[in-house]
Amino acid sequence: MEIIFSPKAGEIYSLFTSLYLGWNIHILEKHISIFGITLKKELKEEYYYINEMHNDKKEQMNFFFDNESKIFRAFMIFEKIWGSKSIEEYISFIENISEHSLKTMLVKTLIDDKLKNDDDCIEKIANNKEDILNFIKELDINKSSKWDLYCFIDNIEKYKQEFIILIKDYIPTFNKLYKKQSKFIDEINNYITKGINSTGIEFIKEYTNNFISLKDFKKIYIASSYFDSYLIYFTLRCNTENCYLVVGPYHKEIINQNDYMEKKFKNFKKIFYKKKK
Repeated sequence: MEIIFSPKAGEIYSLFTSLYLGWNIHILEKHISIFGITLKKELKEEYYYINEMHNDKKEQMNFFFDNESKIFRAFMIFEKIWGSKSIEEYISFIENISEHSLKTMLVKTLIDDKLKNDDDCIEKIANNKEDILNFIKELDINKSSKWDLYCFIDNIEKYKQEFIILIKDYIPTFNKLYKKQSKFIDEINNYITKGINSTGIEFIKEYTNNFISLKDFKKIYIASSYFDSYLIYFTLRCNTENCYLVVGPYHKEIINQNDYMEKKFKNFKKIFYKKKK
């Protein structure tokens, strides 16, 4: 088993999820309140700042960062996020990403668990526009979110350009916020690096409180994302051979609750962030 920890992947990932969580800040606050947790003052200010600075782009933000359609995730190719040396390199990658790749990632984001990470089935849906539209039709999400998905599939290139402009406009603000937290972020990354170098998979199991079973994966990719704060996120690749884990720096504040709260957490991770395939 190989473990690949990448601080840069956490930074690139955080670029996108800071917009998502900032735009959905009220949902995040509501869900962590289940555990008796309130957002840390500085983090809350950052989320609300991100939210308010995009009020004049409300239509675009609702389209790309809706909590049900999650269209922004179609632009998050995990293999490339871990392979990129900078935000600029990753943005250059999505500028040239194919329509087919975006369709495939959209299906991967929204796929139902019954397909059990079946890459062949995902590809089959993504290869046929009618199959994608039928797939969207059967999703258990609201009509407005479905309509946004229909629109995206119908005119991917148009929306790709809109999304890239939105992200590029935001990058200077993100860099400023991220740099402000650089000392804290470096401390977390150094802690994870030392833990992995010391005990490897045992450290990851302890750090994530055995969030998922890791024993059968060939490769485990892990990153810490500042703006994912209290969350742990995972997705699988290569028909479950590889696992990608993104961990927020404050996730243990939720994990360390009692058994009753841990049951609530299982429901929480389904509602707010488990990527289905």
